[in-house]
Amino acid sequence: MNQVKKLKARIKELEDEVSFLRLCLLDTTMIKARSAIARLARIVAFIRSNDFTNATAIAAEFGTSTKTIHRDLHFLKTSLRLPLNFDAQRNGWKLDADAPLTLFGRIGQGGFSNQKELAELISAHNNKRSKT
Repeated sequence: MNQVKKLKARIKELEDEVSFLRLCLLDTTMIKARSAIARLARIVAFIRSNDFTNATAIAAEFGTSTKTIHRDLHFLKTSLRLPLNFDAQRNGWKLDADAPLTLFGRIGQGGFSNQKELAELISAHNNKRSKT
């Protein structure tokens, strides 16, 4: 029964993601946020598949600076409220087991109520990041 709940939750997240991608094709705010959303989603996926990975390894994987990765990790943890934790003993980041499978799983829980608000939040983060 627990597996069925997990599968239903995953299907809902994927449906939300498809809906979001459709919206990205039409809305200029969403278009601007697409690359930042993709980068953040790739970081989350990388951490999910590489427990206790550090910012240096993530930066090397994505060809960016550790400073950028630290900003993105801080944003994911504080603004999107992903259950992302740093383990000092293992010198790496890990997502909690109950973390949503996609960024869209945080809608309604992270200070935003819909996909457009999520895109605007990520776009604002990306704009701040590019100005520093």
